Formats: sequence, structure tokens, C-alpha cells
Amino acid sequence: MESAMTRLLTCLFLFLTPALAPAQTVIVAGDSVMAWNRAAGGSVADRLQEFGVKDVTDVSRSGARISAPALAQVAARDIRRQVRRARDAIVVLDGGANDLAAECSCRACAEVLDGLISADGRRGEIPAMVASMLRRGNRVVWAYYYDSPHGGGPFSPCADEIDIMEARIAKLARALPQMSTVDMAAVIDPANPAHYDPDRVHPSQLGSARIAALIRQALPD
Repeated sequence: MESAMTRLLTCLFLFLTPALAPAQTVIVAGDSVMAWNRAAGGSVADRLQEFGVKDVTDVSRSGARISAPALAQVAARDIRRQVRRARDAIVVLDGGANDLAAECSCRACAEVLDGLISADGRRGEIPAMVASMLRRGNRVVWAYYYDSPHGGGPFSPCADEIDIMEARIAKLARALPQMSTVDMAAVIDPANPAHYDPDRVHPSQLGSARIAALIRQALPD
């Protein structure tokens, strides 16, 4: 059941935040952080609509990767394929954690990190994907991951590698006027279990609402 805090957050943002122009499409892409709570109507994309974003398309998928094998690509679990047809939209996405977990078990990941994005932020699969989106007239809003809850979780071993990856993405974003970032760690408190699903990885419905509110603030009026 939706909490009173979630309903209050929704009402507050609907009141304070003007809607996007009707022609502005927002595409939510990425992995299970974005897709979580979809079955209950409470995913990040669902919440963005509640916050006044009129035209939202959700292509995110649980288990999605940026460097995905062929079978995952067919199942829309390759984030690059999720966004390959996007044009003249705002693409909101996350990604990379599943790559690190699957390809190097979040240990000795230098080669995987360099393949995703180089130390200077200019080369790799992430810069290539972003460049492709920008060439098609899109804007990109990259959402950095939040921290694991206090006490740890399945992705806790990935924390250092994710930090390195996101520091490199920050370099990329600073060089691209049409790319911006938001940090989900600003709204998901590792000391507050109410922000997390019981699996200690994904956002609760309240967590998804808080992430959507953060993203809404980064979108143009």
C-alpha cells in the first residue's frame, strides 16, 4: 500500500512543479533500478507521470547491461538497444552495475571499466552510446547509483568500481552541454530501510518516488 509520505511527496511536486511542454518526450531507460515497482504502477517512469511529465516512455529492463551478450540484446537487456531509436527526446538512464557484476564480479575490474568508459571519460561503450543519442537530437540525463543500505547488500562489493565509473561519467558530462547528471544517492538514504526493497538492492515504492522527484527537478519546464 502506498504510504502517506509517498502521497504527500506526489502532491507536493504536482503543486510546485510545472509540466513539461506536451511535445517533449522523456524516455526512461536502463536497468532494474528504473524498472522496479512497474508491476505495482510505482516505477520511476510511473512517478514521473504523477509529477506532471505528460509524455513518458519506459524502456528500462531488469538485468540490463551496456555491454550485453547477444541473447540479452534480443531481450532488450542491452541499454544501447533500448535507446537506439530515440530522437529529439530527453533520455533518462542509469547503467553499468550489472556489467561490473557479470563481467568481473566487481573485482579486478580495470579492463571492464576501461571498456565501459576510459579514465579520461572520452572512450568506451558509454561515451559511444551517449554520442549516438546526442547525434539524434536527444538530451541525456544520467542517474548515478545510490549506495547500498547500511549493513550491506548484494551490490556492496561493487561500490568502489561504481564510484570509479561514475567519476569518469562525470568527466564525460562536463564536456557535453546536452548531457547532465543527477545523483540518486541524494534521495536514497542508506540508513533508512524504507527507501529500499526488501532485497536490499532496488528502491521501494517510496524510493522510486524520491528518485522520480529528483529527476523531475532536472527536466526543463
